[in-house]
Amino acid sequence: MGKRQRFEDGDLVLTWTSGQNSIHDHPTIPSGRDVGNVVAQRHGSDGRLVDTPYDVTFAFAFRAFWPDGEIVF
Repeated sequence: MGKRQRFEDGDLVLTWTSGQNSIHDHPTIPSGRDVGNVVAQRHGSDGRLVDTPYDVTFAFAFRAFWPDGEIVF
């Protein structure tokens, strides 16, 4: 398989699932490559996973707005 579908770091859980097509590699979206979708969640005080906001930002833009921010790979 080779792909990680779940990543955990502390209380943060990122889960990848297939089913979202790329808009960048084909003239019609339904024919685009399946790049999947990511859900970001945190463990709540009761242990249940709760959705948490996130965004996907290009590294150069992140550095411009948050020069002291940490980029995590």
